[in-house]
Amino acid sequence: MLFNRMRYLLISLFIANFYPGVSQGIDYLNLRDSLLVQACGPNDSAVVYNAIRNLEALDTTQITNNLHMYYEDLALRYWLLSADKQYGLMSLEANRKALYHKPESHKALYNLAFQYFHSNDCEKGRYYLMLYKKYAPKKYWDKKQEMIWNAKCNQEVKAQ
Repeated sequence: MLFNRMRYLLISLFIANFYPGVSQGIDYLNLRDSLLVQACGPNDSAVVYNAIRNLEALDTTQITNNLHMYYEDLALRYWLLSADKQYGLMSLEANRKALYHKPESHKALYNLAFQYFHSNDCEKGRYYLMLYKKYAPKKYWDKKQEMIWNAKCNQEVKAQ
């Protein structure tokens, strides 16, 4: 099954690179399923590392549509390994790249707010939460999570 997905990816990239009529660009959504191998249960580290390798091997200069989603997917996989601080930093950077390509990306804005609150950087967490609320419809707001973050930040201020 993995072999079929890799074969599809290689054939897609070959066609896109060598046939001028097709090389207008690639929509990331057309490649996404072949890059992000899913497990039948919870993702173990092998599945996550495999997805990261597949994503990092992709030539992003060929992607013309939904590049922000590529970076959101990469950020999530890095975050899953963020017990290693380097992966946490890589996740932040990938989310920022997603915002570069789509500044109103709800997913990237929420993830950045979450990551900054998680790392006790309340100022940046609030900043990205404010941007998230600016662009995301109110029905997607998570008031309970926002209260948890605010309580955590208020405790940090009192402790100082």
